Amino acid sequence: MNCLVTGAAGFIGSNFIDFLSKCSVNITAIDGLLETTYPKSIKLKRWNILKYTYPEISFVDFDLRNNLEALLQINKFDFIFNFAALPGLQLSWDKFELYNNCNVLAVNNLCKAIVTSSINTKLIHMSTSSVYGKNATGSEDDNLEPFSPYGVTKLAAENLISAFASNYNLKFKIIRLFSVYGPRQRSDMALQIFCRSFIENKPIIVYGDGSQSRSPTFVKDCSEGIYRIAINSIDNEIYNLSGNETLTTLDAIGILEELFKKRVEIIFKPTRAGDQIMTRGNCAKLLKAVNYAPDTTFYSGIQQQINWNKSAEFMQTHREDNTQFFTR
Repeated sequence: MNCLVTGAAGFIGSNFIDFLSKCSVNITAIDGLLETTYPKSIKLKRWNILKYTYPEISFVDFDLRNNLEALLQINKFDFIFNFAALPGLQLSWDKFELYNNCNVLAVNNLCKAIVTSSINTKLIHMSTSSVYGKNATGSEDDNLEPFSPYGVTKLAAENLISAFASNYNLKFKIIRLFSVYGPRQRSDMALQIFCRSFIENKPIIVYGDGSQSRSPTFVKDCSEGIYRIAINSIDNEIYNLSGNETLTTLDAIGILEELFKKRVEIIFKPTRAGDQIMTRGNCAKLLKAVNYAPDTTFYSGIQQQINWNKSAEFMQTHREDNTQFFTR
């Protein structure tokens, strides 16, 4: 089985490479290595580590905003796992054109390349709970009312994929991810900022009153769920993929205080535009389709993220960039 993984140097993409490397498949990994919500140098170092760790994988520097038909004509892939995207809610208010190019134009290029070059390829596309809007608490059939430009672009990508499916028989599966965390989490994400605050004895900034809730999904559970959906579920469906706990921001900080055995100062600031109030992933459809639901507890998963923050890999990829955790 031949697989293409886009966005392979990113947080979730690189973890999926780790998972897929154990599945007896042929892998091609691509990434545009863009400067996005965190320094490009981190992504580039991780990319080089992946190349060293997996010499059997073909690694290609490629920006999906360019035409990739030639790549797909050379390599006939059974699955394309699309992790490539520009993430982050806040930056999307100021850089909408960039988000549109990375999250919509790139998906258009990907779909066009598949239908013109690899008609048997299945697209496994990563979407987000942000398409639901302020509250993401229901099933895949709930109303979609994105609350940020980021969510708007991710929903547009979903609709574009569906249009290609209707007109050109594209086979796809869309996976809406909920608050993924774990080793290699991006430095701009809340839990990673919180972990570094504890390690460096710096205050934590909480936007809002801390009652906002999330369904954190451990990244290794996420990888297994994505693979099971790709292999075992029917085509042209959408699935939520979420952890089985719901925690408020203050709940998460309390668990970190327990694990670090210390307290930190919390500074409360006004809620930011586009921030979701509640996400609680409903994975009933996923469980029925592939008999899988992520089960790593937040306590266990965040401990693994803490351990990674203290690891040689973290120091190798982030040594020169630690100061940037608190300059955004």
